[in-house]
Amino acid sequence: MTPGGVGRNIAEATQNLLPPGSVQLVSTIGRSDEGVDGFGKVLKLEMESSGMRVDGLVEMEGRTAGCTLSLGMEGDLNDGVADMGIIEGLTPELVRSVLDEMTQLTVAGGTSDSEW
Repeated sequence: MTPGGVGRNIAEATQNLLPPGSVQLVSTIGRSDEGVDGFGKVLKLEMESSGMRVDGLVEMEGRTAGCTLSLGMEGDLNDGVADMGIIEGLTPELVRSVLDEMTQLTVAGGTSDSEW
């Protein structure tokens, strides 16, 4: 299992060029009554080990976005399934509220929507 997503990958690549803690990714991670879900915990740990800030990860009710891919011997995609529903909670207002409290570089991932 490896964390990914275009926004997260760009944020990590940018972080690799800068001092630790320079990049903050604004995104959502899943939470239930038991706390942050497994994928959210892995995402936070991987981001921290890459020197990225995690204070832009907003906990929301639901499951952290995930995608499972099946690749062939040549690396071609055979099958894939994704659960990205939590990203719908990444609204312009939520992003603005996180950005209002920060002073460093941010990479935000999301879908193109008329609200943006």
